[in-house]
Amino acid sequence: MAVILRNMLANMQGQNIVITQVFTKCEETNLFGVTVVSVETDFVIFSGAGSGAGSIYYIRLVDIVGIEL
Repeated sequence: MAVILRNMLANMQGQNIVITQVFTKCEETNLFGVTVVSVETDFVIFSGAGSGAGSIYYIRLVDIVGIEL
């Protein structure tokens, strides 16, 4: 499952596709309205989308349980 998710996120990298929500194992770290900056071996770097959203988030691939586009 992680390989499929990693490949899907890698395809979104650099395309400015806004992910509505990233669901993680810890609900407190769920992300809303982000784009994929980089996909590494064990983690993904997300950036907040929209004006004034300069937040960067590092989320381990094993902690991602789902995404909503």
